Amino acid sequence: MPHPAEGDSYDRQVRDIAKGGGLELSASLIGYLIGAISGPVTARLLGTMGLGLYDLGRSLLELLSSFLRLGYPQAIMRFAGMFDAQKRYEKTRGVLTGTLFSTLALGCAVSAALAIWPEWLAVGIYHKPEFTPVLRIVALALPPTLIFMFLSEATVARRDVRYKAASRIVLRLVILILIVLLVGVLRLGVAGAAYAMLLGGVVAAAIVLYGSTRLFQRISFADLKHYEFLAVHRFALPLALGQVAQFGLFRVNQMIGGAFVSAAALGLFGAASRVAIFGTMGLAATTAIFSPIISRLHSQGRLDDLRELFQTVTRWTYHFTVPLMVFAIFKARSVMHVFGPEFTEGTLTLQILCAGQIVNVSVGAASVMLAMSGNQWLVAGNNVALSILNIGLCFTLAPRYGVVGLALSAAIATALVNLVRAGELWWLYRISAYTRRAAGVPLLAGLCAAPLLLIGFDSWALDILLPGLAFALGYVAVVRLIGLERDDRQVLAALRQKLSLRGRRGPDANSNEEH
Repeated sequence: MPHPAEGDSYDRQVRDIAKGGGLELSASLIGYLIGAISGPVTARLLGTMGLGLYDLGRSLLELLSSFLRLGYPQAIMRFAGMFDAQKRYEKTRGVLTGTLFSTLALGCAVSAALAIWPEWLAVGIYHKPEFTPVLRIVALALPPTLIFMFLSEATVARRDVRYKAASRIVLRLVILILIVLLVGVLRLGVAGAAYAMLLGGVVAAAIVLYGSTRLFQRISFADLKHYEFLAVHRFALPLALGQVAQFGLFRVNQMIGGAFVSAAALGLFGAASRVAIFGTMGLAATTAIFSPIISRLHSQGRLDDLRELFQTVTRWTYHFTVPLMVFAIFKARSVMHVFGPEFTEGTLTLQILCAGQIVNVSVGAASVMLAMSGNQWLVAGNNVALSILNIGLCFTLAPRYGVVGLALSAAIATALVNLVRAGELWWLYRISAYTRRAAGVPLLAGLCAAPLLLIGFDSWALDILLPGLAFALGYVAVVRLIGLERDDRQVLAALRQKLSLRGRRGPDANSNEEH
């Protein structure tokens, strides 16, 4: 089948983002729906203390996975776009093979060390001996999680998000089912939840491994002779530093907090984080397919098209995420009650985290724009400087204010790093998310509909359902009243096609597969 085409028109780029983003959005909606069920189910089965230990293990797994990927998925995004445009497909396979083998070799070594000596972390640092068995399971989960996280991003380099979308849905569904079985039925406690995470990672890794062989042909050692080692590492290493630093910005709070607060307090923070993560849904959906297009347009010098696409993507990111965060802020106590009555103590924590997510989304895909346009050292520098600030705030505020201090640290660091990114993007390319075209309609619709959230009910379920429905209808009504731009209509048409669940694929659907 044909290879990815070069010289795409602006309208084609919009349709690609909309269709790919539509599938990503569909997967995100399903995944977040499963998460909306599994979060409260896990919390009610484990309680605050069990949820805290489980989330601490999950955070460690994510930290190790972020570090051991070494910036390679972003390198694949960039070099696949470049080499495919030049029709040097063997070079693309060489990059994929070399980076994957490097990641797995490091991952297996770290996994073995953690499985043999878990006590130094569980007892020596966290003073929680009950965390030891969870750590051993985390060690086993590391290699399949690396494969899943690595290859799910790599498949998007060919502008095909099907395998990433499917693996994410299956991962969440398998974990939910196994938690109910292992924790709810077999009463294995937090160890059962950790085993669910391990088995879910194995299944998800199998899906993306199949997808990568479809899109890049079979992975083999023979492809290593085409591996552009120096070029890849010049690009990837600053991003690796930036990824670890980004974890220090957004996810390290829970790991640091484990040394200062109880496991039950960590459970409150974990429940609030599960809600706040909804703020990344729209951004993840649109930037997943936008990333390789940035590299191509930038290398072709088409900055005007890039600017137009960025503002269109940003506007739809606002539509899909900011209303959710505003709703969570207004109805925080009722939302936390979903996890159980004891979790309502985390109401203020949720409000602070959601406020930080609004700032995160408000700058659009600024970080991706900077990285994919060759400014990866700038991105890394931003993340390192502000992650140091976040870590310092955690050590300062957590001992004094507990989980509220952890939330404040995350919100402050999130706001600062994204405002810095927005300023740099404007300084370098005169591209901004803070324009009337990008933010005007979402801002006006949100302001007009927000008063509907002041309606309250004693029942937490009614307090979520009825004002939430009124707010959503009000927001959509204002958007429809203002009207849609031509780009919006293209995006909406493509999203409707993807969300229709008819299972049909367009004439270009297979254009990214290599045979």
